[in-house]
Amino acid sequence: MEFRNKYVSYLQNDLGLADSTTYRRVKYVKTILTYALNSNYIDKLNINLDLFNTKDRTGNKIALSENEVHELETIDLSGAKRLDEVRDRFLLGCYTGLRYSDFSRLNKNHIIDDKYIQIEQQKVKTPVTIPFTDKMRRVFLKYDFELPEPISEQKFNQYLKELGAKCDTLQRLQETTTYIGNRERKENVPRYSLMTTHTARRTFATIYSAKGIDLEVLRYATGHTTTTALKRYIKLDDKQKADILRNEIERASKPKLQKETPIIELRSAR
Repeated sequence: MEFRNKYVSYLQNDLGLADSTTYRRVKYVKTILTYALNSNYIDKLNINLDLFNTKDRTGNKIALSENEVHELETIDLSGAKRLDEVRDRFLLGCYTGLRYSDFSRLNKNHIIDDKYIQIEQQKVKTPVTIPFTDKMRRVFLKYDFELPEPISEQKFNQYLKELGAKCDTLQRLQETTTYIGNRERKENVPRYSLMTTHTARRTFATIYSAKGIDLEVLRYATGHTTTTALKRYIKLDDKQKADILRNEIERASKPKLQKETPIIELRSAR
């Protein structure tokens, strides 16, 4: 347990990992220990493995609504080139569902037959192919297909919050939960302060999930290996959930058209 506690402290305090990531890392170690016991590589443990895991807490993560994305698309940034370029890269993330490591390096060489975006995902080393939509094309055309050079993710997150602070829709308060040890603290903060590069990926998954696109289809873009993993990215608010329910109610309430009985003309055989 001394090792476990030091390891948890290292993950949270030194690396600054979120509670959910810390939980997964510690769970990996527990899995190895359990395997070692079951395979007789070790005889016993002087700890209770039930107490080994940390708590899997949901972080303060958001996905933008269509209204918030629309304001980002239309806000005038003509006097702020730095924020303008960050805005456009972030929008490409919202349009593609790619991770920052991928949408930050998108360029004209990833466009195939003027119809597709094809890129090898840096994290998982597998290719993904998605449609090259009109919204993506507008971003590329703005720069004559020579997109600005990528910047560090740390700077991008810093500029992203500065950008979000200029948007009226992102002034809305969001309840957050932080933990000091096992003590829980809740506070309301502006939504723009919670924006990160990964917000783009969650925004893509959330908006198109709310529109009724099947998660198996959305996985074509996000590259997730399972729909369970993809579900963690979907952050529907109450209105989006109500809209989905409304659509399903309206669909279920539509009268089913009865098939017409075909008229068969009988002719006497000669």
